[in-house]
Amino acid sequence: MDTSLRYIATLKALPRYPLAVTVQELHDLLWEQGFEVELRTIQRDLNKLANLFQIGCDDTCKPYRWYFQAEAPVESLPALDASAALGLLMATQQLEQNAPSSVSKTFTPYVQAAHKVFNPVEPTTPVNVRPTMTPPSHLRHFVRTLPTHFQLQSAFVDVSVWQEIAQALLHRRQCRILYQSRESDTVREYYINPLALVLKGSAFYLLATFKGYEDVRQLALHRCQQVQVLSTRAQVPIDFDLDIFLYSQQLGNKKATSHPSRMRVHLRCLRPKMQHLLETPIAADQMLLLSTKDYFEITASLVDSAEFRAWLLAQGEDVQVLGPSELREQIQARLQAALAQYHNAWDEALA
Repeated sequence: MDTSLRYIATLKALPRYPLAVTVQELHDLLWEQGFEVELRTIQRDLNKLANLFQIGCDDTCKPYRWYFQAEAPVESLPALDASAALGLLMATQQLEQNAPSSVSKTFTPYVQAAHKVFNPVEPTTPVNVRPTMTPPSHLRHFVRTLPTHFQLQSAFVDVSVWQEIAQALLHRRQCRILYQSRESDTVREYYINPLALVLKGSAFYLLATFKGYEDVRQLALHRCQQVQVLSTRAQVPIDFDLDIFLYSQQLGNKKATSHPSRMRVHLRCLRPKMQHLLETPIAADQMLLLSTKDYFEITASLVDSAEFRAWLLAQGEDVQVLGPSELREQIQARLQAALAQYHNAWDEALA
């Protein structure tokens, strides 16, 4: 194949520091892509590319290991356009609100690449003349992603733990971990089969099976103190379905055997606070049944999830559940129990 294509394939195969690969590993990757080259050729390629790109080599041990420098810029082919860069900046802001800084920092080079698209330029308009339109290069200064609810601070996740888990999931490999459960002060060693990674609120959870067991467990990633990827291939349960498993957790750890069913909810929403539900529906099949000056009624098909119930409770007097009757009674009981807490506290204060 063409030498330039081999150079591109080599660059794409190099990980970012602290990860690294040997020449032999690069050789195997290139051969899988149809590049029949010798080890010496790859070594010469790396030496040439290191003069053009921020490529480093760890020569403190053999075999030598090659990598992109941690601060190396991201070179994209084709280059990011404005819409893609804008989407990346907003997605990154969303991630920063939920993920620990140790994780979001791994995206720094990609964010910098997006920022380059919007780098401020020297204005050509005279200083005493107001431009008719804000230059696109200044757009990044006017982009913010705001949370819709109160959020807890993210728990710290060691960057090496994040990188090892990513490799294990990518290559379907077993792991040896040092883990401290919430109920114990002791750090224990486990051998696990990683299955999936879930972000819930401000915490990441690793779904995995323990070696010798078939039940799927949830491990808080911030409680993993060390992760080592093994060469053994991970054993994934044949019937494992991520969506079905997550639904089973919503049911209180009951065993779910199918995808979640939906219920038809009927809500009465007060104006003007809930007016936005007519613009941002609670479901794709939302229907407007009644509209008056003070309120409107809608129906929609939704999964009966803990998140939806929490949202209902958070709306207080602005949203009333009209159906189904079972959901209405349960929400009413929760609100009455919360109100009772305040009555009890007031009575105790007066006693």
